[in-house]
Amino acid sequence: RGLGDVYKRQGICMLLTLGLFISPNFNKRNTGISEFGLSAPTLESRNIHWQSVLNTISKSNVIFGYGTGDAHNYLYEEYKALNFTEGYKEEYNAHNQYLEIALAFGLIGIVVLFTMLSFFIFLSLRTNDYYHLTLALVFATFMITESLLERQRGIVSFALFLTLCLCLKVKKKQLN
Repeated sequence: RGLGDVYKRQGICMLLTLGLFISPNFNKRNTGISEFGLSAPTLESRNIHWQSVLNTISKSNVIFGYGTGDAHNYLYEEYKALNFTEGYKEEYNAHNQYLEIALAFGLIGIVVLFTMLSFFIFLSLRTNDYYHLTLALVFATFMITESLLERQRGIVSFALFLTLCLCLKVKKKQLN
């Protein structure tokens, strides 16, 4: 594999990333209005989400969290306490995967998630695989403002893409 192939892959990754940021769907998400005319969470409204989650986490067992069944019930009660009625009525999630994991699984969950992402990033850097590195960084970045692993399509996307990338690395290593 020559240096030209590396630059070609980097260029493709940058174009894909740029394409994502200028896509109409991505830009529509930042207007505050959804495609159905309803108010969509903005960065400012996410501060309310995040503050509610942090308040809820501080009331729980920080090491283990609330568990998968009760975490959101406590979060909704905090929404109610902060007069965030839309969040309470619509049962909004945390809009941050890291906080969502901390709420449900505590510090142990955060360590596991960071270990998974760090392993994948380290492996991509070690093998100079910028495509897979970009993919991992995109997931890690989106997790700041979205609870990706709270919906089926997020779980499937995360598991599918990262597993496929790891399988390709193993197959590539076996061929070499």
